[in-house]
Amino acid sequence: TGISLTQGEKKENILATRSRLALEAGWWVNGKSLSLFASYSKARGARLFGIPRDERTRSISISYPVHRLISVSLGYTETDSKIDYFDSASPSINFRLTPVRF
Repeated sequence: TGISLTQGEKKENILATRSRLALEAGWWVNGKSLSLFASYSKARGARLFGIPRDERTRSISISYPVHRLISVSLGYTETDSKIDYFDSASPSINFRLTPVRF
């Protein structure tokens, strides 16, 4: 398990992460490690046509090894911006190959 808190500094005219909270937890399921990761972040600083581009991003993912060399991760990320054009929501699927040693 783990908790991470990041605090950023204010930057003029640049969209910069001001704060980020990340949580990670793991469990043993069928003799394999199941991992859960979640994060929440706020970004501020940029302006577009005089409108502040403040954003909040939420993310969650779960990872599980399906084979001794392959892990699969499923996730979802959502960004909410004060400027609707920059709003986004996207699912993800990732495959991770463990390096093979000879």
